[in-house]
Amino acid sequence: MPEAVERDQDRPDARTSPGPSLHERVMANPDTLHSYFNTTEGMLTGDPAHQDMNEILRVLDDNRIIYLYDPDENRPRPTFYSPGKISIGLAEISQAARRLSAAS
Repeated sequence: MPEAVERDQDRPDARTSPGPSLHERVMANPDTLHSYFNTTEGMLTGDPAHQDMNEILRVLDDNRIIYLYDPDENRPRPTFYSPGKISIGLAEISQAARRLSAAS
């Protein structure tokens, strides 16, 4: 029995995070910290190497959307989280940007 307990102690705990959370990363970066405490209209996350990412960034900037950007190579498609809506891909994110721009 003690042998099983020792093996269990060597296993990583599934409840522990593999790295800092998005909140921790935002709070640690002075550039994003300012944005965090000011009005943001959404958060963009996705692989920076995705073929549509540069266009998505341009669309958000052209529509003067205030957003946080969390580059994540593990996300297969760009995703934009805005209040009450999750948009995935260039077409949906462009539509969300137009909606948010019209509301401001």
